[in-house]
Amino acid sequence: MSEVRMKKKTVRKETLKPKIATQAWLRRGLTDFFVAFQLDYLVDFRAFALHQGIEKCSKAYLIASKRSEYEFLSSDMAAAWIEKFAKDLRHDLASLVGRVAATVHELSTIDPKFLDLLDRAYEEGRYPTPWSKSIWTSHGYPALVSDKTDREAFRVGCQLYEAIDRDFGFAMPLTEPVYQQMPRTDWDRFVRIFSHRGKGVSGVV
Repeated sequence: MSEVRMKKKTVRKETLKPKIATQAWLRRGLTDFFVAFQLDYLVDFRAFALHQGIEKCSKAYLIASKRSEYEFLSSDMAAAWIEKFAKDLRHDLASLVGRVAATVHELSTIDPKFLDLLDRAYEEGRYPTPWSKSIWTSHGYPALVSDKTDREAFRVGCQLYEAIDRDFGFAMPLTEPVYQQMPRTDWDRFVRIFSHRGKGVSGVV
């Protein structure tokens, strides 16, 4: 009787590619900047969106820099690792941007008061305050949220985008909207302003 040998089937472990993981965060960060670009008259919401854009793009860079920690794990384990890592980083922009600036030195020139403003806007966005106690009716904050604030936020966001592309090659091109639902004309205007680091933010570019 002839012996039939069965080949052992190799099951390949599904992994989460670092580029895909990084782009998930970068895409959301760019979307937050796009939302801020669309919110001309809602100052507090615009500042909240700018905070989220910087936070998510910073975390995208840090997730890419830690790729050796998760790139060989199963996709579920990698996703869990990234989620915990991102949550542990929390939301403080000075800390987040400071960690990235250790490698991306052009970010070291950011004014701490600017980051503090966006952190306060983020906190009040999550935990609404009676208008009489709001940061928007005290401490001169309305005067701080201006075209200058938008330009600085876009400058930081653009530097983070460029750093992700330069250091890891993980940035997606901006020739197409990051989500199909975005109006193409609005997206193209946003990209022209964003890629020029906020120049002409309130005018026709």
